[in-house]
Amino acid sequence: MIAAVPLAAPGGTVLIAPTAPARTLRQMAIDAATIAGQPRPERAKVTRIPRAIVALGGLFSAPMREMHNQQYLWAAPSTLEAGRLTTEFELQPTPWHDVLAEWSYTPTTSAQSN
Repeated sequence: MIAAVPLAAPGGTVLIAPTAPARTLRQMAIDAATIAGQPRPERAKVTRIPRAIVALGGLFSAPMREMHNQQYLWAAPSTLEAGRLTTEFELQPTPWHDVLAEWSYTPTTSAQSN
């Protein structure tokens, strides 16, 4: 039972959930458009929010303020290394296409009425 095993020392280790291999936002948009049945998924549009707009939004919205403060994270590609949950406990991330399939799942009308 994993819950009985101490995973992190007090005041020390940060546990990171298992993550799938890195994908660009453009690739994620194409994958989502494909599974959603868009006729030309390769044309899935990804746009950038200008920094000034994010900064201005931060005056009125705490989440936008945090996005503005963390813009350095988007300046260069970054990835997470496999952590203890993956290496020691062999937990694996949900495959990306399974995530998309669940995201796009629409229950049938008969299932909704039950």
